[in-house]
Amino acid sequence: MTKIVSVATYPVSVPRPVPVWTAHERSTAWNAILTEVKSDDGLTGYGIVHAGPAPRVCEYIAKFGEFVRGMDALATTAVWEKLFALTSPRPGAIDGDPVIPAPISRPDRTVTMAAIAGIDIALWDLKGKAAGVPVYRMLGGENRPLHTYATGGYYRGVSDEEYGAELARYLELGYRAVKLNAARAVWRTRPSASPPCAR
Repeated sequence: MTKIVSVATYPVSVPRPVPVWTAHERSTAWNAILTEVKSDDGLTGYGIVHAGPAPRVCEYIAKFGEFVRGMDALATTAVWEKLFALTSPRPGAIDGDPVIPAPISRPDRTVTMAAIAGIDIALWDLKGKAAGVPVYRMLGGENRPLHTYATGGYYRGVSDEEYGAELARYLELGYRAVKLNAARAVWRTRPSASPPCAR
């Protein structure tokens, strides 16, 4: 059996030259969390999640790593189910049994799901390496071209012409499509309204 021996995280943050607003929040950096899972037979799997706050996600990945240590690294469903079970109340947990962790609080549920995803993605990567095939093949996919797009036009208080020039640059780089937040155009048609970031 290929057993899990360690789970580690590597948060990555690259500062943006200019802060922007997405549809939901202010963004000052590009952030990701790399999750690394190692097995006792020398395999290593990696998973990347984009969620925050990063210290909380990393904290949960470390906690969950202790619960899955020694489990079969190729049993991705069993690992996922064990971790997901930790997010819900269980008999004994409410009364403070030290062996059973307390249920996850509602505000932490998105953070814990990101932590579970980081481990799950890393295990699938490891599983593909153990089988000697790409993960897409394990999931029944085929090798075909994927068309990507660039995301831009985030709120940063520039003119429509500058947003247009930004998106045109993505096309010049070879992207066939771009994605932007179109809600800005709606706010501009209502002079009394302003984007949520300005409120």
